[in-house]
Amino acid sequence: MRVAIIGSGISGLVAAHHLAREHEIELYEAGAHVGGHTHTHQLELGGREVTVDTGFIVFNRKTYPNFCRLLEELGVASKESDMSFSVREEATGIEWNGRNLDSVYAQRSNVLRPSFHRMFGALRRGPYPTVPRACPRAHAGALRAAAD
Repeated sequence: MRVAIIGSGISGLVAAHHLAREHEIELYEAGAHVGGHTHTHQLELGGREVTVDTGFIVFNRKTYPNFCRLLEELGVASKESDMSFSVREEATGIEWNGRNLDSVYAQRSNVLRPSFHRMFGALRRGPYPTVPRACPRAHAGALRAAAD
């Protein structure tokens, strides 16, 4: 049977992977690359090339069991890591790191900043794109800043 799959994000690619065993697959993607929001970016930082994969940067076996099984099936290795997220909004000077309350309020003046609490509320409501909504200018440079 011929099957058309619209979109090459993780769902489309996984569907194509499994259906291709018994069907003829035609994959359609409107974007400039396959992978949807999961995309590898090549950045040059300090004279060296850095590769950053976006999308499933953070995953764990409890919340992504099917994704983990797929990685194992494909022979893609993973390793334990200690992950956190931080962002700085240059225009306002607001910084965020959600590791613990001490890091949330690393800039003690943020306790008194309404704009900081609005950003904090947006982050808590989740999921994405809360950071782009709360700090649009910070999101634009987030990949480069994260790789520094």
